[in-house]
This record gives sequence, C-alpha cells and structure tokens, in this order.
Amino acid sequence: MYNRNAAYDFGALERQKRKGQIVELPSRRARRKEKLKSKKMVLMAAFSVFMASATVVSGFVMGQVKLTEITDQTEKASKMLDECESSNTQLRMELESKGVSKISENDSVHNEIVKIPKEVLTEAH
Repeated sequence: MYNRNAAYDFGALERQKRKGQIVELPSRRARRKEKLKSKKMVLMAAFSVFMASATVVSGFVMGQVKLTEITDQTEKASKMLDECESSNTQLRMELESKGVSKISENDSVHNEIVKIPKEVLTEAH
C-alpha cells in the first residue's frame, strides 16, 4: 500500500547518520573566503567596465578636439583664400585702369604673360 508518511521518514535520516553519509557544511572561514573571492570578481568586473567606458569616452572627446582643430584650420584657410582673391581682383582692376591687357586668358595658369604699354613703363622710371 501507499505510504503517506514517506516524506516524514526520519528513520532514513538516522540511518544515513549511522553510515557517515551526512554532508558537512563548509566552515565559517571557508564561507568567508568564498564571499571575498566573489566580491573580488565583482569589483574586477566593475573596474574593467569602468575602464572600457573611460577609454571610449576619452576617444570620443579626442576625436571632437581634432575635429574642432581641423575646422578652425579650414576656416583660417578659407578666410585667407577670400583675402587673396580680393587682393587679386583689386590688382587686376589697377592693371586694367593703367591699360595693361592680358595675352593669356587661361586662369588655371598661375604665371600670366601680360603686355605692358610703353607709357606705363616710362611713368615708373
């Protein structure tokens, strides 16, 4: 027949004690050592995550600094180009007012050959 009291069979526990099969709990020192070991692992993991995050953030900040420096250099170069183009336009207007005509109309060539009238040359001396 079905034994309803099998869950409360304390006799089986007594038999295990007699046979030496009782599982002993670790000592307090061993438990404390295990807790410290697990705390160390958690701290090491947290430190590793922090350092990885700091590396990513510092890389991002350095990239922004470089981008700002390059943008400033580009703005300075653009400003200088505008000033040079303005000076070039001004000098061309002065040459045209003195009657100097260009022989070469090619703007891609930096050295242009110009024809200067003799009157302009005599005024300069």
